[in-house]
Amino acid sequence: MNWTNIDNKMTPWRKKVKDLQTQLGIGNSEDCFSCEHFPKCKESVDSNADIRQGDWTYVGRQYGKALINGNKARILFVSMERPWGGDEEDRWQNFEDTQKDFREGAYTRSNPHMGGVDAELAYLLDKTTSPADRCQQFALTNAVRCRRSSNKKYKGTLVMEQKCESHTKEIIQVLKPDIIIAQGRGNPCKSMRSLFSFDIVKEYRSVEIGKDKDGRIFLLTPHPASYTYPDKYKGKDIPSFGWNWNDLPTDSLEKAFKQAREIYLEN
Repeated sequence: MNWTNIDNKMTPWRKKVKDLQTQLGIGNSEDCFSCEHFPKCKESVDSNADIRQGDWTYVGRQYGKALINGNKARILFVSMERPWGGDEEDRWQNFEDTQKDFREGAYTRSNPHMGGVDAELAYLLDKTTSPADRCQQFALTNAVRCRRSSNKKYKGTLVMEQKCESHTKEIIQVLKPDIIIAQGRGNPCKSMRSLFSFDIVKEYRSVEIGKDKDGRIFLLTPHPASYTYPDKYKGKDIPSFGWNWNDLPTDSLEKAFKQAREIYLEN
């Protein structure tokens, strides 16, 4: 499979989100970052903090073609914050390389976060969907698109979270997802509650399923990186993905996503 053509193809959905982020000045490129909120965000952290600005949204080439009970669905993950980039060469990344990194991360389950994304899609989508297609059939944006990078721990401030909410809402309006999967009990789950009005229709321990008046489904989940790999997964050659579910057994997650499939079928 020629992944280069897949990652570099400028689809209509990709163009819409790239154009929006360029207009807002929130893309991860030196020549376009000009976010109007950045001065306030900068003021909210320590004066000597190094902040990495901007973060492109991932939009799979097959976005909108995911199948749930044979019905097409647009699926958007909203995660926590821009990934760690401690080295200077990691400061900027073009749009195409971002598409490659997220697609490749989901396909290979390269880390707890992207492995979790693919595991959740495997529960949500029809079983006939191959891993090669699955990694192209979703979009992912971070709730906070800048990151304080003085160390690997998240140091975003409440100001950063609040200022970025308007950008998240505009990206959601452009991508028009049928299902939003928020990954993080604090932010972005609290951002989804702040930005949208929906009722919780089902709960599975730490996973909540919401639905708004238009039938859009919200899955509020813990962030996959908050869990640890079992020892047997430390070798890269293990094809399956597993978590040591501290408070959310695998069967509970599977039940939650199966319930989401049924709710989507009702729409």
